[in-house]
Amino acid sequence: MLKDLGYFDDEITGYYGTYTAACVKEFQADAKIEVDGIVGPEFMSTIKSDKAPSKNGAGTSADS
Repeated sequence: MLKDLGYFDDEITGYYGTYTAACVKEFQADAKIEVDGIVGPEFMSTIKSDKAPSKNGAGTSADS
């Protein structure tokens, strides 16, 4: 979902490393939710909503 919204520009590997954590934190900051790098309930609710922020003209979560 982060990739669909323009927050993740690398290959998806399934590994949650420092790059993924930085992308999660950037999304959280843009979404104005707690910035902690944790993919918890608040993050999931926000990223799945129609109001999820996107970057660079990327699609919304409803497009995925």
